[in-house]
Amino acid sequence: MARSPYRAICLLAACLLVSRVAARPLGRRHAAAAAAAAAAAAPGAAKAHGKPQFAHIAWNDAALNAIGPDIAAVARGAGVDVAELAHLLNDHDIGYDKLTKKLIFACEGLAVPEGAALPPPAALPGADDPTDLTMAFKLHSRPGAARILLLDFTGYTATGTAWNSMTNGSAIVTPAYDIDGDATTFSDQERANIIAIWRAVAEDYAAWNVDVTTEETDAAGAPLVLTSKGSRAVIGGSSLDWYGQKSGGVAYVNTFASAYYEPAYIFPAQLANGAPKYVAEATSHELGHRLGLSHDGDATTGYYAGHANWAPIMGNSYGKPVSQWSKGEYAGATQLQDDIAIISTKLTRRTDANGNTSTTATPLSAAPVATNPDRLTNTTYGNIERTGDIDFFSFTAGGNGPAVITVALTPGDRADVDMRLDVFGADGATLLATFDTAGALLSGPFTVELPAAGTYFASLTGVGDGADGVTGYTNYASLGEYSLTVEWPAVPTAVVPSPSPSPSPSPSPSPSPSPSPSPSPIPIPSPSPSPSPSPSPQPLANMLSVVVASSQQVFNRKTGTTYFKVTLAARDASGANILAAATVSVNWSSTSGAFAAKALTTRTSATTGTIVLSSPVALTPATQLTLTSASLAGYTWDRAASFGTASFTF
Repeated sequence: MARSPYRAICLLAACLLVSRVAARPLGRRHAAAAAAAAAAAAPGAAKAHGKPQFAHIAWNDAALNAIGPDIAAVARGAGVDVAELAHLLNDHDIGYDKLTKKLIFACEGLAVPEGAALPPPAALPGADDPTDLTMAFKLHSRPGAARILLLDFTGYTATGTAWNSMTNGSAIVTPAYDIDGDATTFSDQERANIIAIWRAVAEDYAAWNVDVTTEETDAAGAPLVLTSKGSRAVIGGSSLDWYGQKSGGVAYVNTFASAYYEPAYIFPAQLANGAPKYVAEATSHELGHRLGLSHDGDATTGYYAGHANWAPIMGNSYGKPVSQWSKGEYAGATQLQDDIAIISTKLTRRTDANGNTSTTATPLSAAPVATNPDRLTNTTYGNIERTGDIDFFSFTAGGNGPAVITVALTPGDRADVDMRLDVFGADGATLLATFDTAGALLSGPFTVELPAAGTYFASLTGVGDGADGVTGYTNYASLGEYSLTVEWPAVPTAVVPSPSPSPSPSPSPSPSPSPSPSPSPIPIPSPSPSPSPSPSPQPLANMLSVVVASSQQVFNRKTGTTYFKVTLAARDASGANILAAATVSVNWSSTSGAFAAKALTTRTSATTGTIVLSSPVALTPATQLTLTSASLAGYTWDRAASFGTASFTF
């Protein structure tokens, strides 16, 4: 039987691939790709099986013939070269849309078998999920970011999109996320699941300046416009409703921010009735396709399920606590895409908020521990956004004693980042202690003895867990958010000396008789004038001043907002904290009127002489705190020595 011109072109492309592959260092993948391309171009190649029959969709090994002379253009549209496209077409779950000339992944390999066990419970405590269930549809990971990933749990109707060609132009109506059979309301458990799913997806994309959100309207209440800005993941219903086969999700490839290819679909009915772990992994996976990513497989499966406690997001990461982006470093990988580099062509990386060396370390402001004013503490937040990034922090101890350091990954067993903690001496180079929990993610608390007063440094970096590709993983995608809490001595730790034994008494010598001295005349001194008495030192005046002791920017993950936490201290004329309840009145305001001015009258702690204040939500470049009055019985307010207006910017 004569070959068609399309098949001749494909066979020629396959031959060219063989010659190209021979000269390329990535032979283990491309050699197989070339062979597969040649097989697909040969007469009698096997047809796709187990796929729904849409007239305009050619699945896997039938796709190459359907692509024909458009192979170079289709490769460009998928963000790959021709060799990589030939490799991709080996995937059982890939299709080619002949109408749009786009690739589509229908991830049947992500569907969870009926009766499958749920994922294991959390293996690592992290920062608690938000508990305000009313916030389930107002969650933001980075409010105001230029790019958006919208997680839509409330139901969605698609019209006029590429998907509608599969329903002969009819609307595709997806119901709301539902686990209890009532799609009209959201139960507390459903809201808690939504929060957990959002948090895990936000962690997967924490390295980029993108807002992962569940809020479908903008600040003015209008529906979000995602064209040129972001993509939507619709989470609800069953793949059997319109796709026709069991699938965890479907998405067009390399179509980020294109309205015609909206949305990516995730089907809770095929994900153990919406189990959060499964839904979160599938959501990040399908959004990954829209950003240009393909599947991570090995010689036996198109969805590598990982090893030890690690799995790739673009494989099947349901069964592992650590899921990360990959570049094919595991043994037997058949996909060598650099996931992070590809995502970064669509999403910009976050700016590093903390210095990478001791000389650029972020100083930790100090606040007394409520139960022990002899110790200081601070909690701060950070993000490892690049491979090998190191975040340095400094703190100044008032004396020797233990420093206690706790790292909380966000969000615990759903974290992407495995970390190592190092503690350095005053020179920033002498290593006092290092903590790296092999086989598990870092948590703590960890205790380090500080030998003396001085400045110390703590650093955090993303690490792997071995690098052999069989039992471990590298630091390539060990990226994500964390909180760091340090507690250290404000004063030297008292050392109680051991009691010394009393010396045995020596026997007294017997007195020898001595002759009595002859009496001498007693001289009478000449009188001298009495010295003038020295003036007594005057006590310090009882003056009261109020100063800003420390300030800290805080991101509230529950509400997705930022505010400032400010510690005020009441001090006397010597600069010491007054351990009494001083009354202070302050006024919060915004430079652009983003929130109404708020007056507040409160008291300092009689134990520490300080008070911690939290600003209203900081939606503007600057928030101001103005001191209006201060008073304490027996003291006079020294207004000149107090702060007037303090500005806090972010």
